[in-house]
Amino acid sequence: MYRERIAQVYDQLSPSYRRIADFLLNRYREAAFMTAAELGEVVDVDTTTVVRCAQRLGYKGYPDLIRDVQLQVKDELQSTYALRAGAEQPTATWQLSLLRDIENLQQALAIAPDTLRAAIDAINSARRVWVLGAGYGSAAAALFIAGLKFLGIWAEHAPTEMMAQAVEWTQVARGDVVVGVAPSAYAGEMAAALQAARDRGARIIGVFGSYASPLARIADIKLFTPAVGAGPHASITAAIALLTALLQVIALARASALETQLAEFQHTYQSLATYREREAHESGLLLSSSMEADPIKIG
Repeated sequence: MYRERIAQVYDQLSPSYRRIADFLLNRYREAAFMTAAELGEVVDVDTTTVVRCAQRLGYKGYPDLIRDVQLQVKDELQSTYALRAGAEQPTATWQLSLLRDIENLQQALAIAPDTLRAAIDAINSARRVWVLGAGYGSAAAALFIAGLKFLGIWAEHAPTEMMAQAVEWTQVARGDVVVGVAPSAYAGEMAAALQAARDRGARIIGVFGSYASPLARIADIKLFTPAVGAGPHASITAAIALLTALLQVIALARASALETQLAEFQHTYQSLATYREREAHESGLLLSSSMEADPIKIG
């Protein structure tokens, strides 16, 4: 798709080509029905530049590029009109929200197997795994960290405050992996942090919901998880599904170690439960003894 093609070469595009690419990423519904001349006028470049940009993205010409964009719009429109006729507004919104997430998950399924293997290998071989979340992505990041820790992988949430981040980043080095989770395109602060980690030799895995996100350009391993919602809120369904799937694959690769980990977990959990029960029982006995020694008088 055109989004993936743009992401692959964005850093090498000229300023004029970038203006065209940004318009296609952020305002693709408008672009879908524009001629090359009309698009050029909007972004202030000539028609020839628009055509050459399409060729730079690997298309034979502008018609092939815009056909790809139109397919994206068509898929979205089809899901919208698939709603039950005459549905009330709340029901229609609920249905549309679920349909959007079905589309998001279907697009996430299109991630190349080689890309997924690269992400899994990077995490399995990492010295440390740092995870950052932007906006709603923070919740997905927290779940991923908890899952990695349970599998015995060193994982930590990178701080968002600049000074604390600078302190933590002094420990980042080659062999580390930094995972960024950003459902929307607004991830400027995260982009700066990821670039700093990359400069220190860390590999960057980007889980992003929009190719307009700077994360899509910085990441060494790009995992596109669309975040299209039925309302103003970005959906994190595809991001959580992908991160959960990664945890499942990593767990299977560590089956023997995981079995030991589970046994230790169950033993520790039972010990804590027994300790708390004993403590509660002893506290109850102490309270009972105290009440017998000094009964409460009424009246």
